[in-house]
Amino acid sequence: NMREDNFILSKSFGSVVVAAIVVLFCGMFALTMTTIRTPVMPLKAPDSPLGYSISNLQWLIPALGIVLLYFAIKIRPSERRALQLTLFVLPFTGFILDIFFADRFFTFPNTKSVWGLSIPGFNFRTLAFDAPIPIEEFIFYITGFLYTLAVYLFGRDIWLSRYTPPCDAVPRGKWRPLAASFVVLVLVVLGFLAKALFKTPGESVVPEYYLFLILLGIGPCIFLYPIVYRRVNWQALSFTLFSVLLISVIWEVTMGIPYGWWGYHREVMMGIFIKPWFNLPLESAIVWLTVSFTTVFTFEAIVLAIKTRGSRTTGGVSL
Repeated sequence: NMREDNFILSKSFGSVVVAAIVVLFCGMFALTMTTIRTPVMPLKAPDSPLGYSISNLQWLIPALGIVLLYFAIKIRPSERRALQLTLFVLPFTGFILDIFFADRFFTFPNTKSVWGLSIPGFNFRTLAFDAPIPIEEFIFYITGFLYTLAVYLFGRDIWLSRYTPPCDAVPRGKWRPLAASFVVLVLVVLGFLAKALFKTPGESVVPEYYLFLILLGIGPCIFLYPIVYRRVNWQALSFTLFSVLLISVIWEVTMGIPYGWWGYHREVMMGIFIKPWFNLPLESAIVWLTVSFTTVFTFEAIVLAIKTRGSRTTGGVSL
């Protein structure tokens, strides 16, 4: 029938696009690898000029290809607005993290891996905005969230569209603030327990970076879940999740951490480090696992809010 024919066409077309995404990513990965001149193991200061700068193309180029394709094929006006708002709200949260807390949480030891352009961040030692934050950090938040949302939309509306719920027929879920607050509280307590167990002598008992992730990243996602979970294409979200995980492992563990593009202040982490991954803090892996959920739930919640508002202004007619 027509629906089956459309599904086969979308799946075939989607497979071509997925192959193109892989080719683009591999091309950008190869381009990044050309910046690495020395192996990481024998040297204390391995060389990778402009490595961090060029590596952001691994997120940007595939994402732009999907976005251009998506806008060329189909996107509803309400979802276009939601896409714009999502790509403002989420990177803005990242900007807040860097401007106010990058000096507290992160290090940027390899100055040769960036262009040299910086934005002043808050310095906890001088209590002034004089800590230089590489502009690549801010570019990453824009390109990373753009990639995550673009891949989800591609999966939801093209490649895995068969599994997309008919949103106009899906009722809005009930907001459950007490349950969500309890889950957030449990996560916060677990963070403090982990810090108490694994901290080294003299460190604070506050897992600062973990708390930031819970309160401004994962927490809002938990509150949004009961409202939007019925509207999510979970197959497309799974595809997005594994795609982001793959790039993150290659990007951060293989290149970013060992080549000093960025690092972490151990004393403000929970104290759980993944030794085979150059002592990567567990918080970083948590970011990899949760960024797809945060991006998708935020987008779907904004879409729902726009449609609900439009329904009210048009006398109950869904947009």
